[in-house]
Amino acid sequence: ENVTADQLLIEAGGQVTINSNVTVTLVNGTGTDMSVSGTVLTNSTGSNGGFNINAGANLLFNAGGTLKYNVNGDNVPTATWSAGSTCIVSGVTNAEPNSLTQTFSHLIWDNTNQTADLDISITTVRGNFQILNTGTGSVRLTRNGDVTTTVGGDFLLSGGILNLSRGNGNLTMNVAGNFSITGGTLTETGNAKGNIINFNGSATQIYSKTAGTISNTINFAILQGATVNLGTSVLDGSNGTFILNSGGGIIT
Repeated sequence: ENVTADQLLIEAGGQVTINSNVTVTLVNGTGTDMSVSGTVLTNSTGSNGGFNINAGANLLFNAGGTLKYNVNGDNVPTATWSAGSTCIVSGVTNAEPNSLTQTFSHLIWDNTNQTADLDISITTVRGNFQILNTGTGSVRLTRNGDVTTTVGGDFLLSGGILNLSRGNGNLTMNVAGNFSITGGTLTETGNAKGNIINFNGSATQIYSKTAGTISNTINFAILQGATVNLGTSVLDGSNGTFILNSGGGIIT
């Protein structure tokens, strides 16, 4: 059955599952209309991934709160993502979800059944951004526009294909935390060649590549004030440039 809710609290350890074709309508009442410290698993392709959020109503994911978005396409519900909250996109097959231009805390893309090459526009991840699996397809951060993706925590590619851009778009990715590739492919297939990954952290960042592939024209830069420790990893496979800016540091 469809549900109408206000002042709904899901505490740590609790889970609510929204079944297929079920809609949870949040109405605008006093305070936070739905506050999540536990887990919401949505399998619904109803309004906005199972949510119908009335004007003025709000959906809040607290630290430790998790949304498991097990939906193909549709819209990731618009929410406030507190530091330490997580959005896991896991139900995609051949249609990208919308509403990914929100400001997330942690964001995970894990779609083992994905079959298509999908364009997603992710702009701000204040915590960690992880690409775990794209099935037989790929994800592309921009197509024809110039896009900046800001990652305030760590970036991890462990499987699948992350395509920074295609068409005439340029992608700038600013990473403040560690940068790790343990599998998968980091590439670009666009006509423009201005794709760049900037290390801009205030603490020493670790670059680690133990497996996986970097291909085509991807530029890397260490910005002023940032220091990157490459350890024994090799920054290989890219036809782009590597720039150590004045005031930046490198450790090998």
